[in-house]
Amino acid sequence: MTETSSTVTVKNIDNLPAIKLTCQDDASGTEMRAALDTIYAMLGTARQTPVYVVVDITHSTRLPLLQTLQKALDSCLHQNMGQWLIVGDSPMAETLAQTLSGIMGRQGVRRFSSEPEALRYLALRCGVPAIQTV
Repeated sequence: MTETSSTVTVKNIDNLPAIKLTCQDDASGTEMRAALDTIYAMLGTARQTPVYVVVDITHSTRLPLLQTLQKALDSCLHQNMGQWLIVGDSPMAETLAQTLSGIMGRQGVRRFSSEPEALRYLALRCGVPAIQTV
């Protein structure tokens, strides 16, 4: 399943129990809510669990944080949710990771500087060979 708007994309990561959410700088609260609703639905239909959610905000210094966190909370509580893997070095990435950690605990969230670093971690956690950037 893939959902795309002009600023937000949600898609499965092939052959892994993982979903990738990519956000651009001008993502709206409506787009983020729709993307997180899609992630929640994808968690419900996952064949492999737990499901990791890679959130790439390397190109986003601003997010509608309140709307994002309100909808992310639903996924945090989903029985198939694994870890949030936050990609980005911005203060927004740090804020998102810290806030989700407060909800899920330290083991529920990891933050990475780059997508390849996050994908290496994901491959290791899933016991598969290193994967390429998606």
